Amino acid sequence: MKKIIAILMTSLLVFCLCACGGGTAENKTYTAEDPLVFRFAHVEATDSILNQAALKFEEQVERESGGRIQVEVYANGELGSIEQTIEAIRAGMVQMTAAPTSNMSTYDQRLELLDLPFLFDSKEEMDAALNGEAGKIYEKWLEENGFYCAGYQYDGARGVSNSKHPVKTVKDMDGLKIRVMQSDIYIRTFQALGANPTPMSFTELYTGLQQGTVDGQDNAPGLTYINKFYEVQDYYSYIGIVYCNSIMLADKSYMENLPEDLFQIIQKGADECLVDYQRTEAFEMEEEYLNLMEQGGTQITRIEDKTEWRKAVEPVYEQCREEIGEEYVQQILDAVQNQRV
Repeated sequence: MKKIIAILMTSLLVFCLCACGGGTAENKTYTAEDPLVFRFAHVEATDSILNQAALKFEEQVERESGGRIQVEVYANGELGSIEQTIEAIRAGMVQMTAAPTSNMSTYDQRLELLDLPFLFDSKEEMDAALNGEAGKIYEKWLEENGFYCAGYQYDGARGVSNSKHPVKTVKDMDGLKIRVMQSDIYIRTFQALGANPTPMSFTELYTGLQQGTVDGQDNAPGLTYINKFYEVQDYYSYIGIVYCNSIMLADKSYMENLPEDLFQIIQKGADECLVDYQRTEAFEMEEEYLNLMEQGGTQITRIEDKTEWRKAVEPVYEQCREEIGEEYVQQILDAVQNQRV
């Protein structure tokens, strides 16, 4: 499979270089007969809220551009893993993706700070922070690394599913082999909670759960339900370890070099479809996904008191202060605190 993906991506790169002058849209006139090809690739399932939002984005952008922009949506990891897709954006093969904030730590450790465990008390607080000072700080860090943020999708409040036993306390995490993203902050969070964190690609996760390679995983209710992880997991604990978001990520130089009118059409489509529509639907559906999993036979535990959980992850904050910098950690903490005030 990886070899096939590599061949496809290489072929796509050749096409892009021929059709788009090496992936840049600068100094070119686009028409309905010779449109700008804008590829949006992601790893979520075709029936996910994100993919529904992406199809709305495709329809709106093509309509409002009069066909001068041709949007191609690739779902379900068709063009590779999240990591491969981000690299494809760097190379000009893909124009936009939904990249979890934690995946960006490869480029700059500051970019994982929105995934500090229990940073937000609620999804409403998280939403306000991203629309305020915390979001502006994060977008500045992205730009310093050559990325452009067209907005954020809501990935949900992360919980833990597993096939062994109900998780009601921190002690229940002891020894569980939990799949996590390849992110220092996630690995350290689950180590602090007593689990055995195991990095694994999202596209390989269902098979890993099914075959018992890992005992469980830490996604939010939406991703857990839509990707059918609950079918091979007996227990799910709704904790809110992280109120998780993905960046509508593009290459900064690419976006800056778009003709201004096409840039505005793309950004408007991102605002209205990939952000507003997706976040509204995802917020409303979170409880419904829990109910659907419960109806499917998964035992649901809702953890309200997070005092012991917060205490357990305090070392993660200290490690971030030491390795990423007190200044940057405090910037995010202050931005969130200011939002509360």
